[in-house]
Amino acid sequence: MVFCRKGVILIKGVILMCIRELIKKNHGESKWEETLQKSSVPMKVLLPVQDVSDSDTMKIMKTASSVLRISMNQFIDAFGQHWSTLFAPKMYRLYFTSSKSSKEFLTKLDSIHVTMTQRMSGASPPRFTYDWQDDKTLIMSYSSKRGLVDLAIACIHGVGKYYNEKLIVTKLPGDKIKIVFP
Repeated sequence: MVFCRKGVILIKGVILMCIRELIKKNHGESKWEETLQKSSVPMKVLLPVQDVSDSDTMKIMKTASSVLRISMNQFIDAFGQHWSTLFAPKMYRLYFTSSKSSKEFLTKLDSIHVTMTQRMSGASPPRFTYDWQDDKTLIMSYSSKRGLVDLAIACIHGVGKYYNEKLIVTKLPGDKIKIVFP
């Protein structure tokens, strides 16, 4: 969830809560503490609706990849899988259980973002448009001020894993994502 305040791009704390859970679950409390310390981002209490600057979030992600000794792309992939298979299904259970496939879920994603943020002042979630090439091939256009199409792709891969489906996901020019469903 993305918000703007006087030119500063903000996200909600739920993203950092997922990052914290990912690191602690897979690498231990000490790696999370080391990430916070080395990032110099003050983070005493973390709440889902808390505003966190985009720059602080990116600083934590970059620091985490360094602390964990993995590339930023590997960290983004790990985040996408954790978000879509474990964290988001707990936080947003109804959205996941009401869909029977990755195809059904992903084609609802834009309306899910709109529904979830409609009562949040200044909300500016990523938006998606859909162009079907055939019954199995979708071109999904990603639009966001943050430009994190790679994070969206990682989450789409995770959605496929959540529904136990092998998706073929390809990044196209212009923040477009090609998804071939089974």
